[in-house]
Amino acid sequence: IRVERVLDMAVDLMKSKLESKRIKIERKFNSDLRRVTGNEGQLQRAFINVVLNAETSMPNGGVMTLSAEQDGDWVNLGIADTGHGIASENLERVFEPFFTTKDNWRGAGLGLWVVYQIVQDHGGGVSLESELDKGTLVSFRFPCIDKGKSKDASPVPLA
Repeated sequence: IRVERVLDMAVDLMKSKLESKRIKIERKFNSDLRRVTGNEGQLQRAFINVVLNAETSMPNGGVMTLSAEQDGDWVNLGIADTGHGIASENLERVFEPFFTTKDNWRGAGLGLWVVYQIVQDHGGGVSLESELDKGTLVSFRFPCIDKGKSKDASPVPLA
């Protein structure tokens, strides 16, 4: 699949909600990204979880920046927001099940844990950087399907 397109589709599903909250969406996608192996539905669920967290962190509007770039045999994606950020003492725990920083238990604390599990199931990685009053960046890394294959490799004969 083209994982950057799955990210784009996930954000498009949320577009009217984001616009109603005065959240501007910016895209910084490099062209010619390689394909990855993945389940579109699961990845879309992971991206929507991150987008919902970003939306929650920007109650007065802001900017959500989507990025995609090729890095050797990996495709890197990012979802950045200009929200209120996460305190440094909580950063180590954000991918733990049932951990939440939302007031009044507005969430069950499973969103980022589910994201982590889905990305791990795809052979990838996910990380989070955040600064209070500056925003958060969630970075994804997925292996390309042709990782480690030479362009000059000839196909193996079937018979």
